[in-house]
Amino acid sequence: MYANIEEASFKEAVVPAILSVIATFILFFGLKLVLKSWVKAGLMASLTVFLFFFYGRIYSQISEAELFGIVVGRHKYLFLLFAVILLISLWWLRRTDKKLTDFSRGLNAFAASWLIVILVQVGYADLNQHLAKAQVSNEVSPEKADLAAGANSQPSDAKPDIYYLIFDRYAGA
Repeated sequence: MYANIEEASFKEAVVPAILSVIATFILFFGLKLVLKSWVKAGLMASLTVFLFFFYGRIYSQISEAELFGIVVGRHKYLFLLFAVILLISLWWLRRTDKKLTDFSRGLNAFAASWLIVILVQVGYADLNQHLAKAQVSNEVSPEKADLAAGANSQPSDAKPDIYYLIFDRYAGA
């Protein structure tokens, strides 16, 4: 599920995470002004953030899907579907008189547990990266590092081998 978890370090993910939280709070407080309810604003903000972050995952699953000979797995259709879902949800939340507190608490508990699982997995992967780097640096002794650096180093006046190819015609069939 987390195919690229080792591509970035935990420190590199902090700024995007903070920006996401700030954007979510802005959305939440904006929806609070429209819906006049903390619970409804929280539900709508949660749905919006959920759809935003899972758009790519859903798109990759349905990108080649066809319905009656029409490729429905395109951005214009998926975006339209997401917009309709958001608008219908906003309309329903404005009109409903149901007490949604218990539902909101359940979603909050689910989100908190999900966040904990993700943070543990990211922290574990980051720890493994640091341990692997430390192990590699400990395996290379200073003497071997100097020998390797001397064998691979070029004189400072030597120019590197760089090839710049310019094709002046297109290849034929």
